[in-house]
Amino acid sequence: MNKYLIVLLFALLHWALAFCSTVVGFQVLLVLTLLTMVMSLFLSLRQEMGTVFMIIAVIVINFTGLYLGQWIGVMVRRYIILESTPYRHYLAGPISTFITTVILGVLQILCADLVKKTRWYKGPDTDQNPMPVVLVFVVVLVVRLVMLLRTSTTFFGEHIKLNIVIDYVGTTAIIVWMAYHVLLARKDILTERRKRHVAQYNYDRLKTHIEPHFLFNSLNTLSSIVDAGKNADAKRFIRKLADVYRYLIENEDEHVVCLGEEIHFVEQYADLMKIRFPEGLDIRVSVGEEAIGRYVVPCSIQLLVENAIKHNVVSASQPLTIRIGVEGAFLFVTNDYQPKKTSQPSTGNGQRYIRRQYHDEMEKEVVIEQSETEYTVKLPLL
Repeated sequence: MNKYLIVLLFALLHWALAFCSTVVGFQVLLVLTLLTMVMSLFLSLRQEMGTVFMIIAVIVINFTGLYLGQWIGVMVRRYIILESTPYRHYLAGPISTFITTVILGVLQILCADLVKKTRWYKGPDTDQNPMPVVLVFVVVLVVRLVMLLRTSTTFFGEHIKLNIVIDYVGTTAIIVWMAYHVLLARKDILTERRKRHVAQYNYDRLKTHIEPHFLFNSLNTLSSIVDAGKNADAKRFIRKLADVYRYLIENEDEHVVCLGEEIHFVEQYADLMKIRFPEGLDIRVSVGEEAIGRYVVPCSIQLLVENAIKHNVVSASQPLTIRIGVEGAFLFVTNDYQPKKTSQPSTGNGQRYIRRQYHDEMEKEVVIEQSETEYTVKLPLL
């Protein structure tokens, strides 16, 4: 909700309450104090201010409003609601209350905007404890009650028990309870927001590792082909590499992609690898039509195929078979387990990217199974 609309709504509530008080003759000064504190709290939450600002705002707005309201009341009676105005008694108080509330609300908004521009502003507290703010609510109400009792001997009138129990103690308890739970809810929202930001940061950071890693491996492969004097294979490899990178660019901002598109991408990548390993590499894809419309994390299958080739022996005498298929709610990538004796140490970036994306974004877990002869990774289908 717009912050100025919040001020207007609370100003109208103040006006309505003051008008009813004038008509009925019931004392509502402490209830107006509560409403002003709640307005201050809502504005602070809307502008994402911290606990210290909330406490200062609640105190300053209320006690500034006490004296500002008295002055505005005098000005209203002197220049707006004249002696000759009909129903002057019923109009002056509510109008001055409305104007005072609008001025206080706008002043808090302007102060918050000013604080945000300073170096002291650090955003909302993600570990906020609501009790200090609630305690300030109670202290301000007690101080205001003492001030009213000292200045007015007829404050409670003939209905002292009804006023204290229903009007003030009851209302105070309800609004303090609301303030406490609003602050708790805000803390949960900020915590979830922080988790999402961390997850997005980790995702972006892993992407910056994976894409250069893929390019590095591809250029190494191209260098090997050129060194072998296979110019035709090198040209074909470059064309395939361009197609692969087109897919990477088109899906760089996507968190999930259609399985059909990912399989097509993997087949293009497999063609690249078969240029490098014309013998000894067998990549078999068996995905039924019923699963083609499901979704997976981008590049997840390709990363698993790349890892299998990187860490296992691929030769004519010891061929490597990689199988890609669907089993229930999972897509599996299984390869023969025949690790290289001089395999490069794994950074784990690929699998960490896949696991984190499934866990943080979809709240699903990747399954890894290993035996003496096979290594399998199962990706949940989305």
